[in-house]
Amino acid sequence: MSPYMRTLADLLTLVRILFSLVMVWIGWALGAEGLSLAVAVLLLAWFTDLLDGMAARRAPADSTSRIGTHDAEADLSVSLGVTGYLSFSDYLPPLIGLALAALITAIWLGRSHVLAWPFYVIPYVILFWIAWRYEPAAGRMYLGYLAIILFIRRKRFWSEHLPDFFTAIRNLRQHQDT
Repeated sequence: MSPYMRTLADLLTLVRILFSLVMVWIGWALGAEGLSLAVAVLLLAWFTDLLDGMAARRAPADSTSRIGTHDAEADLSVSLGVTGYLSFSDYLPPLIGLALAALITAIWLGRSHVLAWPFYVIPYVILFWIAWRYEPAAGRMYLGYLAIILFIRRKRFWSEHLPDFFTAIRNLRQHQDT
């Protein structure tokens, strides 16, 4: 357990936020021509999330940092960055992109980070579909990355992520019943 692991995790979280801004810039500066680059940046952002989690779990238990407590915000920024790319590149009408960003943010702020997960996915699915249709090599890269990561992380997905999601839904129902 190296004390430097927390610093590495923090740097990777900051890089992920930077990547979300880069995706918006790609949409603004390159538009649809930047599709393959946007997919590559998204995959890099996701990879930094994977590495960030691994580093954070290897850091001393008492070393949570201010940046580390905002990992969920970094995840949110990536989803919003993809939404920004889709809007600025005219794959999504700007008003729909704005509405999607507002919906994702409102659910995230209002209820639960976990309940926002399905909505985080919407921009990713749209980007995948567009990449698959217009830049098949980028679409295959996207699909390949997802397949590899889901295979590697399958135990954690089934043992942590899905139970967390269903617990959040159960808590939401209990809150509505009161």
